[in-house]
Amino acid sequence: MQQKIAGQSFAKLRDVHTPQFCLIVPIGSGWTGHQSGWEPIDVLGFGVSRVNRYRQVDNTIGWYKYDIAT
Repeated sequence: MQQKIAGQSFAKLRDVHTPQFCLIVPIGSGWTGHQSGWEPIDVLGFGVSRVNRYRQVDNTIGWYKYDIAT
């Protein structure tokens, strides 16, 4: 449910509110206490591009950007 709401927010940012934005997203299901479950393919489906990926011991954080010009 949370992923659906977040996805709607991403789409609204992209379509209505701003020509550019960045996302910092916890990737994968290994995050203790989080129900994210985002995978890179899920995030890329919003038309963003990956800037970087940061790995911790068992977790990954994805940094993505959207720019309508690209």
